Amino acid sequence: MLRRLAAGPGRAWAAYSRLLDAYPLPTKAATAFAIFTSADAIRQRIESYTAERPHTWDAARTMRLAGFYATVHASWIHFWYAFLDKHVGRSAAVRVVALKVCADQFFSMPIFMATLLACQTLLSGHGLDYVKAKLERDWVPTVKGAWVCWIPSLTVAFAFVPLKYRLLYANCVQVLFGIWISKQANSPIILPAKELPDTDAGLTSAPSPTPKALLADRASTAAPAAVSSLSASSR
Repeated sequence: MLRRLAAGPGRAWAAYSRLLDAYPLPTKAATAFAIFTSADAIRQRIESYTAERPHTWDAARTMRLAGFYATVHASWIHFWYAFLDKHVGRSAAVRVVALKVCADQFFSMPIFMATLLACQTLLSGHGLDYVKAKLERDWVPTVKGAWVCWIPSLTVAFAFVPLKYRLLYANCVQVLFGIWISKQANSPIILPAKELPDTDAGLTSAPSPTPKALLADRASTAAPAAVSSLSASSR
């Protein structure tokens, strides 16, 4: 019995490896979907503890994030890592690893993060003004936060993890990173109110008088008063 239990993880790993060999991209996509479903569910649970009112699980939000990582991210990383191995090299030499990390973190990752924030915002039903405000506020902090996590993690990945297991390794790191990225992707933006026209109940206000008009008005009112005072004194 104990031998069977001990052999269970090994058999599961062997089965997963066979799936990676036979169906690499679908297997990576399914793995990403499972991991980011868990990450967003955990994030929503954390948010429920700090909410003023009871918080129910937003399944649509979870599906947006997990679906994005299962489709866009899985394909992106699958082909991008293969490209790096082909054109930069597969060795664990310091120069090769450093080039891969720099290419990933300073070229690929900023583009991916902008794509993530924009797509999640649009899929939530917001317009382009909201997307622009979201990117202006959150893109740079998200990229910086990713650097803290992924520069050391990818150094390990490129140096020691075989190519076919690299996305699995990245997704395991993503469990914790995904909790934070769920917050970044779903934090709301308050757009500034648009200026309203200077009208009252649909009526346009009268234009302000010019200085010449004010002087002419004062002269017209002062002349009758002076005439009446003179006539009174003559009496």
